[in-house]
Amino acid sequence: MLDQLHAGCENEQHGKKCGGSLFARPSLLHEVSASPADSSNRSMRFPKRCGSRWLPSAKFRGHLSYCFRAGIAYPIRAEIIGSGVGAERHCVFSTGAFVEPIQVWDEPRRLKFSVTENPPPMQEWTPYTHIDPPHLHGFLMSNGGQFLLTPLPNGGTRLEGTTWYQHGLWPAAYWRVWSDEIIHRIHLRVLTHIRDEAEKR
Repeated sequence: MLDQLHAGCENEQHGKKCGGSLFARPSLLHEVSASPADSSNRSMRFPKRCGSRWLPSAKFRGHLSYCFRAGIAYPIRAEIIGSGVGAERHCVFSTGAFVEPIQVWDEPRRLKFSVTENPPPMQEWTPYTHIDPPHLHGFLMSNGGQFLLTPLPNGGTRLEGTTWYQHGLWPAAYWRVWSDEIIHRIHLRVLTHIRDEAEKR
C-alpha cells in the first residue's frame, strides 16, 4: 500500500530543491467513536455546498509537546477554499502556511493533496526578530499528504494520516528517525483534533 501511495505523490520539483530521498510517514489514530461521514463533515471540512467561499477554520487545540515548545513548527488551523479536486487547503503552522491543492476528494473516505508551498520548519531561538536563516530552507520539505477514514465493524472509524516528505540532511538514515518522530507528533495533533470534533455530541 505504501508503495502505491509513494508513487502517487512524487514531486520532482521539490525533490530537486531538497535533494533527498522521498519518505512516507503514516500515523494511525486507531478508533473514533463516530462514522466516517461524521468524522469528515465535522473535522476534515468536506462541505456539501460551499461554492468558492472560505470554509470556517478548524483550529487545533491541545497540549504542545516538548519539540513544539522548543521551536519546531506545529499546526494551528486548517481551511479549504472551494470543493472537490482543484480546491486548495491551507494548513497554517506556527511559522506560516502549507499550500495544498486537493488531488483526491473522496467524501467521506479520503482527502489527498500535494504541497506547493512549505513554511520554515522551525523558529530558532534568537533575540532578533524577522530573521530568515538560509540554513532552514530546503532541509525538510513536505511533498503531499492524505487523510484516510476507514469504517470499522463497531460503527467507529479508523483514522490515518500520511505525509510524504524529503530532507537534505546527512546521514539520511539517522535524521529520518528524528524527522519521522516530528511528523508523527504533527499527525497526532491533527488526528486528535479530528477525533475530538467527530465525537462531540
